[in-house]
Amino acid sequence: MIKNYVEFIYAGTFLSESSTEAIGSRNQEIVMPEGAYGYRLFDRVEHTIDGELLVGKGKNYSAWHYKGEVYDAERVEREVPNSSVLLSNMRINGWSKVLKCNQGFIPLRDNDVVIRKEGDMEVKK
Repeated sequence: MIKNYVEFIYAGTFLSESSTEAIGSRNQEIVMPEGAYGYRLFDRVEHTIDGELLVGKGKNYSAWHYKGEVYDAERVEREVPNSSVLLSNMRINGWSKVLKCNQGFIPLRDNDVVIRKEGDMEVKK
């Protein structure tokens, strides 16, 4: 049977941390837990054989959905003090936009979705 899951991402000490929960449907409303700044959906096949639960690998991953503010290089330069390292990383890595969230600043990929406020989403272009 195919089961649906949500993976939440949290700020960590050096890297982001994550947690995973089973959900009833990929179409249900996702409420992020306290401290989470993003989530993505995925599926996995699970079968019980002779009383043992066999779990497949995650597949059919959605785009990441992030809570935060989008910054382009101009906004970073204008609003972020001591931003030379971030601006350099943006230039070197070809990041046109970054997301300011409780993790700090992270790069945005083309298919990422930014949640501007509850129920209001914008696909990063």
